[in-house]
Amino acid sequence: MTVTTSAVILVIMLFISWYEGSGIIEDSLSWGSSTPLTNQLGIDIQTGKEIVVADYFYYSLKTNPLYMIVAFLCAGVIVFICSRSAMSVGICAVVFLALALAFFASSSLKMMTMVFVLLFIAFSGKLVYRMRFREYHSI
Repeated sequence: MTVTTSAVILVIMLFISWYEGSGIIEDSLSWGSSTPLTNQLGIDIQTGKEIVVADYFYYSLKTNPLYMIVAFLCAGVIVFICSRSAMSVGICAVVFLALALAFFASSSLKMMTMVFVLLFIAFSGKLVYRMRFREYHSI
């Protein structure tokens, strides 16, 4: 898979996730539990149009995580292909691990699936980091 292919798939998956997540506007019963960023910013939701766009992705992740999982996988592929140094791969692995830990407290099975995908990306990044580190120091 090339960087261009991964980037195109990433953009398409993010667009689909954004569209799927916009369903929260009509789901007023989920406004309290599915809009963490809007709640953190102290925005009072009256009509649904006040919801921060980032919460659309969170809602999409809670209701139909397939598109966000593919998007994260594509982002991981882009990072691993484009990284020129082992350090950048290691840093990205730590970022994906931090994202996994952020979602870990969720009780939803769909969110736990996302945790395992993020952990997979993080540990595969760690593996790539080790392989590139060995190549660098074996010279």
